[in-house]
Amino acid sequence: MSTKNDYEQTKEILTQIKLEEARLPSEILQAAQDGNAAELIRLRKRQSDLASELFAAQVMLLKTEIQWKKAEQADANNRCDRARANSKKVDDESAAAYRVLDEEKEQVKQNALAALSAVYQIQTEMQRRGSEIRDLELRLTRLLEEAA
Repeated sequence: MSTKNDYEQTKEILTQIKLEEARLPSEILQAAQDGNAAELIRLRKRQSDLASELFAAQVMLLKTEIQWKKAEQADANNRCDRARANSKKVDDESAAAYRVLDEEKEQVKQNALAALSAVYQIQTEMQRRGSEIRDLELRLTRLLEEAA
């Protein structure tokens, strides 16, 4: 991720500025003790320049960190959107599968009812025929009794 690299680079620049800022007082003291006016002027100027460089580096670091965090957030949002889309796809596929299963279940239920109805019809037919057979047997018995 380039924004993370930018952040790390800016952080390193800020560290170098702080190190230079920390060294300057001793270098200024040494230049003053040596009586080196040109070096003393240069170091004082550098000291004042460092304050603005330090501020600029801190601002740049914050901006870079914000960009980095925004990039991470955008990546997280993209992953979330992909997961949401995948979830919707799975939901849609599941809903279709459930519809098919519901249709199959209804068909099985109708087939079972039809089979049960057929069983009842056969039982009714068997009872009717059983009754007819008993009637015929009674008639046969009467006829045989009359004939004897």
